Amino acid sequence: MLEQSRDELIKIGLEELNHFLISDDAPENCMMLSELDGFLTAIAVGPELIMPSEWMPAIWRDEQPIYDDLDQAQQITGIITDRYNTILDTVSAREPSYAPVFLYHPSGHPMPDAWAQGFWSGMELRFEAWLPLLENMEDEDVLAMMIPIHIFVKEDDKSIFDFPEEELQKYAKQSAGLIPMSVVAINQYWQKQRAQHVLPKGTPVMARKTPKVGRNDPCPCGSGKKYKKCCLN
Repeated sequence: MLEQSRDELIKIGLEELNHFLISDDAPENCMMLSELDGFLTAIAVGPELIMPSEWMPAIWRDEQPIYDDLDQAQQITGIITDRYNTILDTVSAREPSYAPVFLYHPSGHPMPDAWAQGFWSGMELRFEAWLPLLENMEDEDVLAMMIPIHIFVKEDDKSIFDFPEEELQKYAKQSAGLIPMSVVAINQYWQKQRAQHVLPKGTPVMARKTPKVGRNDPCPCGSGKKYKKCCLN
């Protein structure tokens, strides 16, 4: 039997996760796969570290999924954690290879709306920390990396950008292909800001903002075990 490639294993894992998210065992209002992927991406590339113990419940809308047993709980949680770590790897690589998980129309074109809404939800977990970027939208470089994502974000069924509908439609046609580059640019923006930021005297030094879940860290599934002895297996 040929050994499966990492990409194949990731695809199988995401398919398993998607099957669980649409099942009756997941909370009715939980995030679906594309929204979840955008959510994890915002957390991974954002300005502050957010621990899995905080963002994992948000996936389920603070309800509890129903697992067949501990093995299934570890498997589903492990797939989510592995996707988060994969995002970190692919946006930070010397040659970034980040690829979002979009929904696709039957005609074949990508529909980034759910992914973008998930990204916005991830931002909302630390909205004040994102403000230096959001309040700098007059900068053409900042606008260029934000529009491809946020053109799809709506509040009360209205775009958060106050653009004429014709312009919104024009941007929307181009944005799906630009989102991977936007994600990488946003990650680089916050890395640059962290490198340039001089802390006031006496301010506690914070760790790197977007770490992986380490093998010896508490498992994000809440079992109380180390990650290497729980969901990593």
